[in-house]
Amino acid sequence: MSQKCTIIYEESPENAFTEVIQQGINKFNQLKAGNYNYKKLCLSLRDSEQKIVGGLVGETYWECFYIELFWINESYRKEGYGSIILQMAEDEARSRGVKQVYLNTFTFQAPDFYQNLGYRVFGELPNFPPGHKCYFLSKNL
Repeated sequence: MSQKCTIIYEESPENAFTEVIQQGINKFNQLKAGNYNYKKLCLSLRDSEQKIVGGLVGETYWECFYIELFWINESYRKEGYGSIILQMAEDEARSRGVKQVYLNTFTFQAPDFYQNLGYRVFGELPNFPPGHKCYFLSKNL
């Protein structure tokens, strides 16, 4: 190593730290794979008082849609909201030129929900968390 650097454990990094790392990887990725065309994709489920009771947070880039977070309050599950939100998100992603969607879920969350809507498992991590599995699913749009 020609330069002397210090490596520091960052338990609670400042936003500036995360931004520097994100900008660095974004610049590298765009040089190698082209423009991201990055855009957030978020849908909220709100009750009659406009309180957030669920929603989906994702992002589209490189003709792909990544679902980062998807949750519905237990009181509103099994009423069709999940399917509607997911369909709306997929429709918006298609309008952005997206060709595929991917996500991860755990055995105690909703793998059957996604598989019933056409998602297929392409990978899994056994015993994560202990006693469960983490599934990675995708769907062509």
